[in-house]
Amino acid sequence: MNCSRERLIRAYDVKPDGKSVGPGRVFFQYTHPDKGNPDGLKCDVDGRVYCTAPGGIWVHNPDGSVVARLATPGHHATNICFGDDDHKTMYITMIGCVSRIRLNTPGVASK
Repeated sequence: MNCSRERLIRAYDVKPDGKSVGPGRVFFQYTHPDKGNPDGLKCDVDGRVYCTAPGGIWVHNPDGSVVARLATPGHHATNICFGDDDHKTMYITMIGCVSRIRLNTPGVASK
């Protein structure tokens, strides 16, 4: 779960019952000076986390470490989703436009 106000993502471990979660912990705290706050959040099939945040879309490993930042110069990314039949196209909504990018790894399909 992300918190735009605090500019962070929190993670919660699912308890053995599969229905409840334990206490939250900080997964990643954004301190980058570019405009934007964490908002849209999705995962790929390898467990990486994609989040719209300062300056574009940030890609995190399952431990929270940063893999990359997909810059969206001149546009504030607000949300993302994986699409097309193979879920390898990421659609990005930004203030004033929608863009897409092909990825090597498919995203987790939305239900």
